[in-house]
Amino acid sequence: MDDEKLVRDLIPAIAPERRYRTADASEMPALLRAKLLEEAGEVARACTEGEIAEELADVMDVVQALAALCGVSPVHLEAMRRRKQRTRGGFGHRVVLLDQIGEGDQ
Repeated sequence: MDDEKLVRDLIPAIAPERRYRTADASEMPALLRAKLLEEAGEVARACTEGEIAEELADVMDVVQALAALCGVSPVHLEAMRRRKQRTRGGFGHRVVLLDQIGEGDQ
């Protein structure tokens, strides 16, 4: 599985010269996590606002697929995001932590 990666459902029709297989359901958590890291890396490397927006859309698709796999609906996921923002804040104030003592979920 080293050279394999999860791709969007219509890619085989767009690039039929490539080889594909259907993943087993048991593989999907790991495949989606790897895809999330891949897409997050693409966001980090994007240069323009348009490229960033395109890559963020990909991240959102992967997040929603992973959430669905875990039984979390988009509505519930959004409620969780809002609750976290209410209790811990967002990122609008541009607060930067200067010393990292441990691995927390700030």
